[in-house]
Parts: sequence; C-alpha cells; structure tokens
Amino acid sequence: MTHLLKLRMFLVLVLATAVSGGCSKMSATVTGTVKLDGQPLRIGKSERGTGLFRPVKGGATATALIDENGNYTISTGGTAALVPGDYLVSVRATEIIPASDDSRPPTGRPITPYIYGNPLESGLLCIVKRGHQRYDIELRSDAGPAVFEPQPEELPTSGGEVSDGHGDATSESDVPLIEDAPLIEEVPSIEEVDSEPGT
Repeated sequence: MTHLLKLRMFLVLVLATAVSGGCSKMSATVTGTVKLDGQPLRIGKSERGTGLFRPVKGGATATALIDENGNYTISTGGTAALVPGDYLVSVRATEIIPASDDSRPPTGRPITPYIYGNPLESGLLCIVKRGHQRYDIELRSDAGPAVFEPQPEELPTSGGEVSDGHGDATSESDVPLIEDAPLIEEVPSIEEVDSEPGT
C-alpha cells in the first residue's frame, strides 16, 4: 500500500512539473488596438472581429476577440499569454447578416480587406518578447477588396506561343519565313539539254 501511494505522489509531481513548465514558457502578454484607416475598428453587436497570431517557427496559435472599442488581448487556449517569438498576424472583421428564414444559416459581409485575413499575405508581423507589450494593428481599407477576386487568365500576346496544328505550342520566332525557305532548283531548258555533249 505504501509503495502504491508513493507511486501516485510521484505521478502527481511529474504532472505538476510538466504543467508548470508549459505555463512558464508562455511568459509574454500582448494587448493593443486594431485600427482601420487610423480609427479604432469598433465591433458592434451584429459584428465579429478576430485576431490571430501564428508562430513563424511553429507551435500553438494564439487568438483574440476585438471588442467594441477595437481593443484585443491575445490568448493561447484559455490563458491570456503566449510564448515569446515571431508571429504572423491576421485580422478579420465581419458583419453578421441574419438569415431570411430559419431554414438558412446566417451569412457575413466582410468589413476588413481580404488580404488581412491571411497571415501569410497580411504583411503583419509581431515580435513578442518576455513580459507585457502593446501592439497596435494598423489596417488600411485600400489594401485590397473585401472578398477574394480571382484575376482573369491572360491571353497570349504578339510574339508569344502559337499552335503548330498538332497540339504543340511553338514560338512565332520558330516559324520559318518564306524568304528563308530553299529555292526550287531550276529545270534546264530544251536548248540546254540538246547542247549537252553525247546527245
């Protein structure tokens, strides 16, 4: 019985050490204000704004909700802290549009440009250090459209590739010009044939 009790105490101690070690790594806190065109991004009752901190070197992603004054506090899981390091930042704000009837889900209208919703394309980087720091996120409404707009496929222009009629594309510069084609060998006249020796 004593041996079993010691084993349980040992497991509890190991678990406590692991938990405290994980918490000690999250030694940084980040708060700030999200601004759109220099003004706080105020999130109303029918709107939702979120921020995301994605670690460059991998690891847990930290998130935040933006309040009615544009303020946010980053959290990892249920803890208002994160591990120091470099983070790619994304922000997305959406107006919630209720459904016209109960059979359809609600939809959303983007408020912030689409590019800010992707941490790989937003251009936002936060270098998080130990302790508390403030990081205000500056957004611009002219950074791009609110929704993704695929670009039309460009057609080949003059000097590009053309089809050779067999499904293979060749360059226009590879097509021989008429003046480059070999001339047809001239056929000798009747007089020249008769004048040849031995005829």
